[in-house]
Amino acid sequence: MSTDWENIEVRPTEKPPIAARLLPGRFPLLWVLLPLIAAYCVAESGVCIPDTALCVVGVIATVLALAPPVARRWSFAFPLGVFSAGLLFHAFVSPPAPDRSALPPREAILSVRVDELFSSRFDSVSGVGTVAEAPAHLADLTGARIQFRVTKHDGDPTFDLGATVRLRGVLDNAPTGDGFARYLRQRGIPATLSRAKLEAVESPASPFRQACTRARERVADALSRGVDKPGAIRLAALMLGRTSLLPKEEQTDFQKAGATHLFAISGLHITGIAAGLLWVARRIRLPDIIAVPTVLSTLWLYVQMAGAPPSAMRAWIMAAAMFGALVLNRGARPAAGLIFAATLTLLVDPTALRDPGFLLSYVVVAAILFYAVPAARELETRLHPWKLIPPDALGWWRTKILAARVPVFSACATTFAASFAGAPLVAALFGNFSPVGLFANLAMVPLAAPPVILGFISSTLGVVGLPGWAAPFNWVGALFMDWLAVGAHLAAHVPGGSMKWNVGASWAVAFAGVTTVVALVAYPVRPDRSPWRYAILPGVVFGVFGVFLCLG
Repeated sequence: MSTDWENIEVRPTEKPPIAARLLPGRFPLLWVLLPLIAAYCVAESGVCIPDTALCVVGVIATVLALAPPVARRWSFAFPLGVFSAGLLFHAFVSPPAPDRSALPPREAILSVRVDELFSSRFDSVSGVGTVAEAPAHLADLTGARIQFRVTKHDGDPTFDLGATVRLRGVLDNAPTGDGFARYLRQRGIPATLSRAKLEAVESPASPFRQACTRARERVADALSRGVDKPGAIRLAALMLGRTSLLPKEEQTDFQKAGATHLFAISGLHITGIAAGLLWVARRIRLPDIIAVPTVLSTLWLYVQMAGAPPSAMRAWIMAAAMFGALVLNRGARPAAGLIFAATLTLLVDPTALRDPGFLLSYVVVAAILFYAVPAARELETRLHPWKLIPPDALGWWRTKILAARVPVFSACATTFAASFAGAPLVAALFGNFSPVGLFANLAMVPLAAPPVILGFISSTLGVVGLPGWAAPFNWVGALFMDWLAVGAHLAAHVPGGSMKWNVGASWAVAFAGVTTVVALVAYPVRPDRSPWRYAILPGVVFGVFGVFLCLG
């Protein structure tokens, strides 16, 4: 039987609807992630559903998902089962915090397991911990998270992450207002223990944590070699994620300029260090099966040395997911790696959904993947001064110029996408918006990349016992940090550069995040599509701020 090729009707390929591009068919793990997020949101809203009912619904959903015909019921029953399991898991891992709003401040003695350390000054230590043991009249606090500030005294023992300490201080409700108080409320921390005195270290940190503390001290010493005190402080704040080390004036300047994120160990640090380590691995011709685990292990040790802040752990999980796909030869699907990282983070810690940094991290990375990466490629294609010259005839100097464009365009596109995508969430979460920061970061983020890489080299030299060799790297890194401080000071003093927003409602956070991600996924930027798609991200951002103005 022959085919009449001349009479075949060629129909134009129909463009799939927007809904089809948003369904979990492209990324199967969304069948787990989306109902899991919905379950955690319901749990955080305070809706009480009996555990028995959730178990019954979960069993019924499992039976329906597995019973034939599977195809008809699976798309409904499986998400329902994940939703029920998510509610049960959240109730088990993170029970509701006690309501202590009607109680006055009082003295209390609590045993606290240290989960996070924010700052350690010469006179105090502050952080977040979980109450391991409380007096009988405060038994409802056991298992709850509190923020503490311990006043240092001569002769007090030291403690680190993972240690259990007995503290005597003033127990009070979480403060109201903006700034750090807003951050505590968003983290779901109901109480604070202020003016605390360290009574005893009931259980010291693990040997690994103690080794991390010693390594951190070596790193701080190495970063101080060959530079003056302001340069050493800035380098230590950058590499250890300690914004509190900066003078108050510089903290205010970076905050007004919208650049405090530079001092949080997150995507900038992990990406810069990973790029440097992979460059070395390529030069010594290490295969990916060895290079990628080595890079990830080194990054993990760096994150632990810096105190394992949540932002750093999220960035490491993202890097592990994406590099893991490379090693397993699963193809370059960064979006799938991002979804895997988000799912894993929420399975390990359901309370991560409360963390403002969690929302910011994933919305910003989504903007980088769906907007910045194709935009950088478009810039490389359009801004090519020698398109008509064959590659073999370019010569060495033209080849070097073309190669130098790649990191420049990538840095500009990434900074633009991250700044715009994060602006509505920052306004909704923290009540602050820096218009000048949208453009100041275009220069400040690329300036921060060299000191991160140089600081990592100095940190490594300090850990291996060669702090004196770090001086030249510190000198160059401190020079970049000086330029950053000057840029932040200039941006902070631009009239109208920093604005206060009274949009603290949870609907604003959800609206900003969902609207940005949906727009980026539904209308991805591609070189073969209309250039008007590049206006989608700025348009969405201005639209979200318009809604804030109307309804805020």
